[in-house]
Amino acid sequence: MFNAAGQVIDLEDLLLVCRRTEAGWQPCGNAVKDAMVTKVRETTRRLVAVLYAPPDEPVVSVERWAARYAEVLKAHCHAQEAGFSVIAP
Repeated sequence: MFNAAGQVIDLEDLLLVCRRTEAGWQPCGNAVKDAMVTKVRETTRRLVAVLYAPPDEPVVSVERWAARYAEVLKAHCHAQEAGFSVIAP
């Protein structure tokens, strides 16, 4: 389920973000939506963010945006730690 209204998204052929559960890997996000189970709440203590970019986007540009996001997490969300890794094709 991808939202409170019970919307279902066909995940075939989509780039996905998955989380490991006791039952195996569970899709929890894509470039359009993330799942209700992984929404950030006041009780959230750990998170991962995924920045999707076109394959021809310069890596330095992606690194700059990722670094800025890490800064925002620290400055405005009270993150104790924030960092990033760029995975380029």
